[in-house]
Amino acid sequence: MTASEPSTVGCHILDASDAISPEWLTRALGDLTDRIVACDVTRIAHGNALLSDVHRVGLRYATGNGIGPGSVVVKLAASDPDQRFVAELLGLYRREALVYERLVTRLPYRTPTCHLARASADGRETTVVLEDLARCAAVDQLTGAPWPVVLASIEAMAAQHGAWLEQPELNELASVLLRLDDPLYTAALPVVFEQGWAIARDVLGEQIGRRPAAFAQRWSDELPALVARLASPPTLLHGDWRADNLYLDGDTLVVADFQIAGVGSGIYDLAYFAGQSVAPAVRRGRDRELVSRYADALAAHGVLMDHDALWDGYRTALLFCLVYPVAAFRAWPEETARGRQLVETMLLRAADAIEATDALDLVHRSR
Repeated sequence: MTASEPSTVGCHILDASDAISPEWLTRALGDLTDRIVACDVTRIAHGNALLSDVHRVGLRYATGNGIGPGSVVVKLAASDPDQRFVAELLGLYRREALVYERLVTRLPYRTPTCHLARASADGRETTVVLEDLARCAAVDQLTGAPWPVVLASIEAMAAQHGAWLEQPELNELASVLLRLDDPLYTAALPVVFEQGWAIARDVLGEQIGRRPAAFAQRWSDELPALVARLASPPTLLHGDWRADNLYLDGDTLVVADFQIAGVGSGIYDLAYFAGQSVAPAVRRGRDRELVSRYADALAAHGVLMDHDALWDGYRTALLFCLVYPVAAFRAWPEETARGRQLVETMLLRAADAIEATDALDLVHRSR
């Protein structure tokens, strides 16, 4: 049952975890034949510059016969004011609700079952109730995605990109699913990048590498040109295809978290994933192979793309995607130990990929 069906209409958006109640959950799950009488709420996924508060909720039913799921995951708006401001500014809660309400059944891979997805019109509040994937094997971003997951990801994202390539519906959804070259990005991203870079530079110093660090100093100036190259050909992007959003249900890849879904060149998803979620020891020397495999996967779905153009797009996206780990450094003072290790790892991997692919040659070539 989806969030738009009548049985969930009475489910209002929650403003805090203490508002999660058995009565509310009974309505949210909608298709139950038994009543939830108790729930146990535990905060999970602390830190990591998260833009939502995420809770695992254990459920107990009136008959005790296990009629529904034993637990669900509930995502609420971030309690941290700065995180909530970023989510509101970029429309992240509205995006995820839109994907789960209207698009998820048309994605060519498994996603967590969504029982409810709501976002307020102003984008400040959200409530999403999802299948608990605790029984699945998580793909750890610190370790890095193993090669079989890399290959499965390429097939899955190519299937999505091919199906949505230049679809007119993308224009109809443009007010929520922003293009990579949307003026909001070119205005907002330099602010968070520069705030994060001031901290990242001090924390990591020379580990970043001289050339990537010099580029980061002028990243904001280069941003308009980068997103202009990544805006087309337009397709539906997952936007946050990284290892911590991937799970394995047996041999089946499960993809979660659609807060950064948008529209742009599909090669963005591949570069973001390969550049920051794959350990250099696994990725290095294989970047062209990854792009070639992606091109072949697109071709299998009837989409023929020039390999050289995809290669340039891949390297352009590596440069653009520096924004994610760099901006995440803004939360460094309050970060968890894993959160600090994660943003360090993502930034150093991104710098390694930029160097290994001579991505900076694109910047010099355009001058």
